[in-house]
Amino acid sequence: MGEDLDVYRKLNMIFNNASSLELGIDIIKRYDIPSPKKRIKSISATGRDGNEYEEDGYDDIEITLDFNFISENPHQAFRRCKRWFNCILDNKLIFLDNPNIFYRVNYAVVTESTRDVGIEFFTVTLNCEPFAYEMEGQEEILINNAAVIYNAGDLESKPIIKIQGEGLITIKINDETIKANV
Repeated sequence: MGEDLDVYRKLNMIFNNASSLELGIDIIKRYDIPSPKKRIKSISATGRDGNEYEEDGYDDIEITLDFNFISENPHQAFRRCKRWFNCILDNKLIFLDNPNIFYRVNYAVVTESTRDVGIEFFTVTLNCEPFAYEMEGQEEILINNAAVIYNAGDLESKPIIKIQGEGLITIKINDETIKANV
């Protein structure tokens, strides 16, 4: 029984600085995480057979979650849930079965609550940025001298580089070298 409870609890999540367990709501079935869809521009040229194609980023993904809860005051509990999803202070969505990864939520759409034998049900669709992010990659890395940093992800990363100090610096990213007098 304890093992079943652990699996059950791992279906829940942390979002907006609170866990679904703290709110007394549970994800009731395994959710799907869609793959981001690549946007492709088609470019046709006069006198050329076929088209050229150019990558143009990725579309957002939508994660749909089904919840239930039991409450003596279901209307108040449901209002609290809607506030949790719609008043976003921290947009990190972390599933407890994969706690080292998070998704960035843009907005949520909450359906109406339905009741069956004293249990309330509702669905939330979370519009998220296209990719999953590693928790470990959110920390600043302080470099005083030469260092090599690797992107362990599957796709090209877009790091934020903040430079402090004085003097001539050289930054090499892949095969490009940038020199600047700071």
